[in-house]
Amino acid sequence: MNKIVKKAIRKYDKKLQFTFKLLVFALILKALMWTNPEFPVAKEMTADIVATITGSEVIDSYYVKHGAFALMIVTDCVGWKELFVFFSLLFAWPLGKNWTKALLGALGILVYNFARLAILILFNGSFDYFHPGFQIVSIIVILMAWIWAIEKKQKRKSRKTTKKKPGKKKK
Repeated sequence: MNKIVKKAIRKYDKKLQFTFKLLVFALILKALMWTNPEFPVAKEMTADIVATITGSEVIDSYYVKHGAFALMIVTDCVGWKELFVFFSLLFAWPLGKNWTKALLGALGILVYNFARLAILILFNGSFDYFHPGFQIVSIIVILMAWIWAIEKKQKRKSRKTTKKKPGKKKK
């Protein structure tokens, strides 16, 4: 290989690794979506948590009823795709990660998801307006949590230099 190609590979190596890993995770996500997972326990837990937040009742395990409005908790409501994308970004990132911040970020994504569903229930007349907007906000929340949990620069290895102590010189 010539010098220019080698220099380009060195310069873009981390970016190419990140892009390739994200592509692999995207294919895994697509395969998971193709299997159409149900996650019944996650749907029931989500319904229970959102009903508690909104003071609503759960009907037939997956419906949160508030007044005359009932929101059906489907698989996409539990936040599994958001968490998958968040952890895909983390695992694909070639530099360091702060796993404590990552876990707090994942918790934040789940809390955001419950708040999103609670707002959809409480302002049910505006469901058609809020729902698409929340998809954009979800992307922003995931990216903010990811940026918070990663290290942006590679840590440099410290060189330990051995300095001679001033003092007696050997003859």
